[in-house]
Amino acid sequence: MRPALNLEGLYFLRVTSFPLEHTCHENHHSGKEKTHINIIVSGLVDSNKSITISHLIYKHGGIAKRTIEKFEKEAAEMDLLTYTLGVKQPIVGVNKMDSTEPPYSQKRYEDIVKEVSTYIKKIGYDLDTVAFVPISS
Repeated sequence: MRPALNLEGLYFLRVTSFPLEHTCHENHHSGKEKTHINIIVSGLVDSNKSITISHLIYKHGGIAKRTIEKFEKEAAEMDLLTYTLGVKQPIVGVNKMDSTEPPYSQKRYEDIVKEVSTYIKKIGYDLDTVAFVPISS
């Protein structure tokens, strides 16, 4: 008798837009034919599997615009709550700087700081009191 297959820590994903010669269908939004492949991602706990898969799905148009808008709204609500609770000197960790291209890209860091600064200024934060820290975890 075979032992049970332990699938803990594995993520199964169907990804579109990769060249294969089978399993094609027409995309309802673009009318273009899309190809599917199956990917299994395995790794240790805290090895960023979820982030990698989420990024892959996002890059290939697998997340609806309304879903992204929902997450942005939820993030705005959390930031507003933080401000309302009295946090006046936040520290913003700009994570995954080792994953930029090139690694530890100053330009990418500055782009993120600029985008986040615009956003948190609208909430009411004084940008002179906000510390931005590039990190890799």
